[in-house]
Amino acid sequence: MLKVGIQGLAASYSDAALQRFDRTALRSLYDSFAEVFDDLGAGRIDRAFLPFENSTAGFIAENFRLLDTSSAFVTHEFIHRVEHCLLGPKGTQIEDLEGVLSHPQALAQCARFLHGRRLKAEPWFDTAGAARDVSKMKTKAAIASEDAAQVYGLEVLKKGINDQPENFTRFLLIGRERVWGKRLLVSCGIEELSSVLRSDVKLVTMLTHSDDGVLWGHKVYLELECTGTVSWAEWLKSFPQLKVLGSFDGNR
Repeated sequence: MLKVGIQGLAASYSDAALQRFDRTALRSLYDSFAEVFDDLGAGRIDRAFLPFENSTAGFIAENFRLLDTSSAFVTHEFIHRVEHCLLGPKGTQIEDLEGVLSHPQALAQCARFLHGRRLKAEPWFDTAGAARDVSKMKTKAAIASEDAAQVYGLEVLKKGINDQPENFTRFLLIGRERVWGKRLLVSCGIEELSSVLRSDVKLVTMLTHSDDGVLWGHKVYLELECTGTVSWAEWLKSFPQLKVLGSFDGNR
């Protein structure tokens, strides 16, 4: 049985997604993404299962940075549908709320709902953690799953508050051993981008952000599909400057 690390408490979206992906996994719960990577690198867990992209709020840049600075590799992809609920202690009225707690990604996915009701968004470390903590608060609510309401004894004040009805989060399974799949995830400097894109590959996604420690520098993350017959191992021989972050059979 694999020991798999996730960020979040019981009834978080990561917890629900992992149960759908692999019901046999032995989960380890963490407060932060960095702690998951630390324990994966130290061998205290076998895999990490983390969100990397949401169809509404976009990429989770922190996890790309953590992956890039680790020696771990992505091996699988899993897409999980997310429906957000507004949760509060029993008897809570929405018009009496002074603030709404949740993970920054969840707050971003419900931004229009919060703005339309002039509800103050308060970032929390986790959706389920927010649900647990607002159970002790009279004038606060949480954005979390309907399962979290049951686990932490809260009332569902409103269901389906995400801005986009079709709201999906992309999770990646990360291990310490490299495998080869249809897609390749790499990081590189922006100066290598043009030569990579001129090669026999199809660009699936691209993320850029500032390169830590390099003034005005940029780091690029590329998800690629091979359009030729050459294996990834052979293709990479032409691009020794790329860092391989993973390979998997993507469906998105």
